[in-house]
Amino acid sequence: MLPKYMKTARGLIGTKEIVGKKDNPVVMKMYADVGHKWVQHDEVAWCAAFVGSCLEVNGIRSTRKLNARSYLDWGVEVPLAKARKGDVVIFERGGPQSWKGHVAFFEKQAGTKVHVLGGNQRNGVNVAAYPKSKVLGVRRAKGVALGAEASKDVVHKLQARLHALKYYEVGTVDGIYGPRTKAAILAFREYNKMELTPDIDAELIQRLTTAQPKPIRVARATGKPENSRILTGARVVQATAAFGAIGGVINGISDVVGTAEQVKDTTSRAFGLLDFMSGYWPWVGVGLAVIAGVAAWKISKARIEDYQEGKTP
Repeated sequence: MLPKYMKTARGLIGTKEIVGKKDNPVVMKMYADVGHKWVQHDEVAWCAAFVGSCLEVNGIRSTRKLNARSYLDWGVEVPLAKARKGDVVIFERGGPQSWKGHVAFFEKQAGTKVHVLGGNQRNGVNVAAYPKSKVLGVRRAKGVALGAEASKDVVHKLQARLHALKYYEVGTVDGIYGPRTKAAILAFREYNKMELTPDIDAELIQRLTTAQPKPIRVARATGKPENSRILTGARVVQATAAFGAIGGVINGISDVVGTAEQVKDTTSRAFGLLDFMSGYWPWVGVGLAVIAGVAAWKISKARIEDYQEGKTP
């Protein structure tokens, strides 16, 4: 579906600067729409004014600047390969070190060229082609949703921010726009009373930037998970380890005493080293039981902490 602002932009095709002292009132209105009524002549670079005006008259805030490169920080980043009609494309102009640039609306790609609808293209509004090598960035407007079209870097940053805000539904921070990421987005939107959609858009990115961590309910922050198989298993291991350690100590004492008597035998002294050490195996068992018990306790503790912090159900 073509964005409304793109329809506005196409309706302006054919608009041109007026040569000489006169100025085209349509172009002058573009400057005013983005807050630059001070501009007196339509010869002032107006590609950013054109883009901004089309956005503003359709209720979408632009950068309100006449600097084309200002759009590099606007909206949401989109890979050029996934650009669609209406995305804002920013081009390099005057070399890599130059502050100059050009901005227009994406129409299509063809070979090594990107076709865009823009203003101040040969002094008018038209569709022109520029080299892909000159593209600095592609951005998508607020209210125009991203999903699988979002770059991996955008998704990765979004996931990291959701995790930092305690929306642990997001799962692994891997840059993949999958079911868990969508669930975390929905949870964030619901808590912040936003439209319930798993889409990524400029509004979501902005709200994530200023949002506070989701508070954990007192009952949960001080409680323990119910019917947890991990806790149940850990407790069984702890109990088994405790009984095993006690039994090992008792057996160990008797075995060591018996082995001490056997040491008196000359043959045992010469060839019974393994038999002698066998008396200490119960002590090894005690050590292993203690290790297992401590490990189970740590697992249990970690499970409870994850629950209280909202990381697990």
